[in-house]
Amino acid sequence: MSTTPEPHPTPTGPADTLPLRGGVPVPALGPGVFRSPAGRVTQQAVTAALDVGYRHIDTAAVYGNEADVGHGVRESGLDREQVFITTKLWNADHGYQPTLDAFERSRRLLGVDHIDLYLVHWPVPGKRLETWRAMEHLLETGKARAIGVSNYMTRHLEELLDHAQQLPSVNQFEISPKSTHADRVAGNADVFGFTLTDAEMETLDALDQNLVTAWDPTTTP
Repeated sequence: MSTTPEPHPTPTGPADTLPLRGGVPVPALGPGVFRSPAGRVTQQAVTAALDVGYRHIDTAAVYGNEADVGHGVRESGLDREQVFITTKLWNADHGYQPTLDAFERSRRLLGVDHIDLYLVHWPVPGKRLETWRAMEHLLETGKARAIGVSNYMTRHLEELLDHAQQLPSVNQFEISPKSTHADRVAGNADVFGFTLTDAEMETLDALDQNLVTAWDPTTTP
């Protein structure tokens, strides 16, 4: 007799989790800090997000505010284990040893002993496979609880899957709103408790104009 696995429960709040590869639980919703200025603005935005129930913060080395994310987490009064932190490797740090070095810089700036999810920010041509070997090492040594990629197109993923010993847990891509204003951060968390019909989804899909607000990964070989 065959059995069908039970589906994962639908999240009903920002702190509800979904399992990544290897069983690592990731909170379903979390604010990013792209273009949040370094210093008190980012620190307060992170603390405000955690105060209203978020338990996942997303940053990156290139954002220049990892230290402020770490400060905001500590200022919240929450235990480290209660907050899921994602950060990303920047393009200039690709390659095996540079990736390991960049990870350590991010870890120290965040003020943590491990990073919950470490992502390759961009599929840099010529170096990304060596980079992924370093990512696998970080996973195997427990320094990163989960690893993944960001801005990868189908061809980049196919290349990676042909060589990887450990598959990526995540392919993060751009979904633009985020905010540093406490009321908007709280409002962004209120996305649960409703459903959309197929017709409404088709209407939303029809709005897509292939607009990219930052870098366009479709042109990366």
